[in-house]
Amino acid sequence: MSVAVDLVRGIGDLDALRPAWTALAATMQSPLLDHEWFTAAAHAFHRDGELRVVTVCEDGVLTAAAPLVRHRDGRRLTVIGSAALFEPAGWLFASPGALSTLVDAVVRLGSAVVLERVPAGSTLCECLPALTRGRAIAIVRDAGPSFAVATDRPLAALEASLSARTRKALDPRTVAGLRTRTWRPAATEVDGVLGAFAALEGGGWKGASGSALARRADLAAFFARYASACVDRQRLRVTTVHVGDDLAAMELAVAAYDRVWGLKIAYDERLSPIGPALRLVHASITAAVADGARSYEFLGSAESWQERWRPDVRQHRLIVVYPWRVAGVVTAARDVAERITRPWRRALRHGAAGA
Repeated sequence: MSVAVDLVRGIGDLDALRPAWTALAATMQSPLLDHEWFTAAAHAFHRDGELRVVTVCEDGVLTAAAPLVRHRDGRRLTVIGSAALFEPAGWLFASPGALSTLVDAVVRLGSAVVLERVPAGSTLCECLPALTRGRAIAIVRDAGPSFAVATDRPLAALEASLSARTRKALDPRTVAGLRTRTWRPAATEVDGVLGAFAALEGGGWKGASGSALARRADLAAFFARYASACVDRQRLRVTTVHVGDDLAAMELAVAAYDRVWGLKIAYDERLSPIGPALRLVHASITAAVADGARSYEFLGSAESWQERWRPDVRQHRLIVVYPWRVAGVVTAARDVAERITRPWRRALRHGAAGA
């Protein structure tokens, strides 16, 4: 068997990997590892030449890939888009042997590698520290968990598990003119959907804080490209809540690998008394049950309001790898020094502010 390891630096070269990457990603069962996700993130958040995507091909077939990019500090490598999106991330591989070859190639790059939210219990999380032993220092820490709701059961059973207070809050009879809809938009509808979402989100606290799509050109570019790619594969899923003619809430989601992944929600804060976000998620979960999906996945970090759904917890780990090479050792030393001096620097800043 012939094994070829390559380093992809250009966004155009990453684009060209789509067929092979899509075939490999199908074995990983997560849209967050699909080619569409990483190419949309590369175009939106990174410059050409910043990528450090390591690929492994066996007999001409792509069998492993580490979608890495040079971090803005210039000292370490991170997963493409992870600094902006902060979603669960990882690498792709078809076998333990392919993963071993991939890890060897990444360590040889010499730079420190930061994987911010690797699913706990995954093969990558379990094997990476052992595969780097003797050639690098691997540090594993807890990272922010996320929640998921099992939807492979009757809706009545799911709703029965909710508290009486939550069931009462979801009673549709308490809101006149309430209606919900879940659908998969056509390509011609994408611009309108994203425009409506951006307007709704921009009118709330995210707009005021500057984190809304309407205020972040890079995030808007990511979702425009990613949504279009999802439509091409009939994966984009939109849920809306209307009260009369008013749009009260909207969700952008991806239906893939027998699961629904909630990407982003927005709601009209003026309608908070009727619980638009709660009703939105209920409508989306209801549709997931009807579609026969195994689960509804809350993306982002777990939030207290999501606990009303009695969710399962998805644990994640932060993994940092410092190769025993000059760049890796220097970065490790700097990180240790910054960690030690951080309390002093914070105290000095506070002292200066109070002077």
